[in-house]
Amino acid sequence: MAEGLENGDLRVRAEKRVKDRERLKWHAATYLIINVFMWAIWLVTALTSQPHDWQWVWPIWITLGWGVGLAFNFFGYLSGRSSESRHEELVEREMERMRK
Repeated sequence: MAEGLENGDLRVRAEKRVKDRERLKWHAATYLIINVFMWAIWLVTALTSQPHDWQWVWPIWITLGWGVGLAFNFFGYLSGRSSESRHEELVEREMERMRK
């Protein structure tokens, strides 16, 4: 019976890990597509303006800002900790404090 629980728990953890990986892949793909689109818009407008406007590179803010979020998502995946598991851990700690 204990083996079945271990396998059940292992399956739940594996399913969560696969789900987190898929979310990370979609986040990275969306990041790439949107950033390519934003940089293309900037390039076209810079090339078509007279004189060519290379000074105001506005897509960098989107790329850097969103990149920080993607990096947090990536490192969260690598560490195996999600905000849900962190939340559960904090709830358990608080319950322990309340029991004392």
